[in-house]
Amino acid sequence: MKRLAFLAVLLSATPASAQQPQGGCTYHSCALRIVDGGGYFGSQVVVRGREGYAVAPARRSGTLEDLFALQDSAAVYYANFETNERYADISGWIGTGLMLTGFVVDVLGEGGFFSKSFLLYGSGLAVTYGVALPMQRRASTGLSAAIWWYNQSLQP
Repeated sequence: MKRLAFLAVLLSATPASAQQPQGGCTYHSCALRIVDGGGYFGSQVVVRGREGYAVAPARRSGTLEDLFALQDSAAVYYANFETNERYADISGWIGTGLMLTGFVVDVLGEGGFFSKSFLLYGSGLAVTYGVALPMQRRASTGLSAAIWWYNQSLQP
């Protein structure tokens, strides 16, 4: 009897609204992808559909946050992307500041192999390459996962 009741509940269950395909939006017209913005300093852009209409730059933005809020897994991965990218930005600025401070100390004339300038240069490089770049890679992975989950919610 318990098995029949469980089977009845299981068969009557419907997916949550955030997990259902979005109405009126097919995979070919609404799927997201990242493309290169072009040029040497061009940033990446999130585009929609086969035609490639620009949605937003591949950075933290309210547009992407609202878009990924429609699907629960995409929203979680986008929040992960935002956190990691914020830490990557902060670490990048700290690393740059340490290297510039080392340059200023070096110009002021403090010499020697174990001088303050070399310690500042090394600290700046360690923060940039040891913290900022891995955090940026994690952020990119989070954005890719958010896009994948968003695309999974579209109708075929």
